[in-house]
Amino acid sequence: MTPVRLKNKNIQMNLIETYRHEGSGYNPFLIKENWQVAQLNYMPEQDLLDITKMDRHFLTDEVFILLKGTAILIAGTENNNEFQFECVKMKEGITYNIPVRLWHNIAMDKDAEVIIFEKNKTHLGDFEYRQLSNAQKSQLEKLIIETNNKSDKERMNMSKSVKNVTAKPGSNGAPKKAIPQIYPWSDDNQLFEIFTSELYTSVVGDILDEMKCYHQFLPQALHPLRPTDKLIGRSMPVLMIDVYGPQKKPFGKLTEALDQLQTNEVYVASGGEMRCAYWGEILTATAKKRGAKGAIINGYYRDSQKVMEQNWPVFSRGRFGQDSLVRTQVADYRCDIQVGDVWIESGDLIFGDFDGVVVIPKEYEAEVVLKALEKARGEKLVRKEIENGMSSTEAFSKYGIL
Repeated sequence: MTPVRLKNKNIQMNLIETYRHEGSGYNPFLIKENWQVAQLNYMPEQDLLDITKMDRHFLTDEVFILLKGTAILIAGTENNNEFQFECVKMKEGITYNIPVRLWHNIAMDKDAEVIIFEKNKTHLGDFEYRQLSNAQKSQLEKLIIETNNKSDKERMNMSKSVKNVTAKPGSNGAPKKAIPQIYPWSDDNQLFEIFTSELYTSVVGDILDEMKCYHQFLPQALHPLRPTDKLIGRSMPVLMIDVYGPQKKPFGKLTEALDQLQTNEVYVASGGEMRCAYWGEILTATAKKRGAKGAIINGYYRDSQKVMEQNWPVFSRGRFGQDSLVRTQVADYRCDIQVGDVWIESGDLIFGDFDGVVVIPKEYEAEVVLKALEKARGEKLVRKEIENGMSSTEAFSKYGIL
């Protein structure tokens, strides 16, 4: 921060904040509630002739302003894993905007420095990378060289016209309509891919705690068949009750519950005193065939080898060979149940891994996923910084993650 001195006054004031990023790479030096300013200085992965990937953001446009040096702004559209690139050689004094969801990157010479305006904390979670093939890298390198050698007139013809952003009277001054929230998934399949590839129950639980949803983990005793098993889907709750001796309808509504399972659902069973196995080989085969994502049994399973060889996730309290025929039955299904401290409704997101099982209520799921993505990606960044020598104190001060 630079002090401001008033003439003829022996007063030192600190009204204007000033910032300067002297090192290499990306530095978000000014982060506010809804926006941030970062500076990107040359680093080897941004070299003019070494661009190997494209990235995009789902929640923000990104504005670039060249401070100095040579920089080529790259935009691209993708169709069937093939990119169509557009490049523009940046000029000082021009504002360049990359719209939300557009693939982009920036190629820089060693003297280049660029200012970036974007949504706050974009660098911690709102990004997706796409690695370029050797052919795509070669194509892009040729276009960068060509763009760098173009005359000013030719460069401007290659890029879109620079928009005049001067305010005009009339209808242009009317307030803009609210823009709907855009998520990095369009259906459950894409949402589930985010969970299996990037998220884990610990970070999801952390976000639920931040939102004051303090009781969303199922009992600690529930665990997967294998440490590597991971489960994500929509809950289909099943209510179990104890019975004693032969019943007029063996197993109650068990077969009906299994036969109405839908794709992407998770069979979640709880109730009774857990005097026998609630799950086994045939139930696994039925649920798997119907496209269900897994089973969570607040009790025991049996037929261990036959269940495991089907390579389908089952979470439970463990193994127990005792049969259920004269000991329990399904009283109802697709109904609300409580497992431990957690209330579960049909359709709630339920997520399990080696650390436990967590339930995400429908009304919070979008916010939870976005914040969990931001934190998980931020933790990767912090770990990388620490492995490169940054202290945990400095990392926590900079990123707020530990």
